[in-house]
Amino acid sequence: MYSGLMFMMLSFSVRRLIAKFSDKVKLYGLYAKSNIDANSTYKGDDQNKAYDITLSYKGADSTKAGSWGLYTAYRYLGEYASIDPTYDAAPRGYKGWEVGGQYTVAQNILATLRYFKGKDLAADYSNSGDADFNRIYGGLEFFF
Repeated sequence: MYSGLMFMMLSFSVRRLIAKFSDKVKLYGLYAKSNIDANSTYKGDDQNKAYDITLSYKGADSTKAGSWGLYTAYRYLGEYASIDPTYDAAPRGYKGWEVGGQYTVAQNILATLRYFKGKDLAADYSNSGDADFNRIYGGLEFFF
């Protein structure tokens, strides 16, 4: 992993794909790549790319009590291609599988549960210890 201060222009390329199989089943894809390899002495652990593939079923609507949704996703979030990902269970610099669901408890109250099982990219690449990583995330959101 690169450590130190960097003063250079980095460019990012991002692509997004959405496939709708039915009103209930959707496939999302996202790919991003930076040019850090070309602009620095950094060479190594494939942290200059990021991608996400998500398959979702239904989807909770915060305005409809009792609605729910499930999803599964594979996330590869390289440090230099993902600035601040908003995935709650999968952090930047990790790869792995995530499963989760949402349930609308009451109108404008949404419960979320997510589980991520993956690996630290830097530790996995360098074989420097335990790269395994697991996280459970739960949340309750109130909409006004």
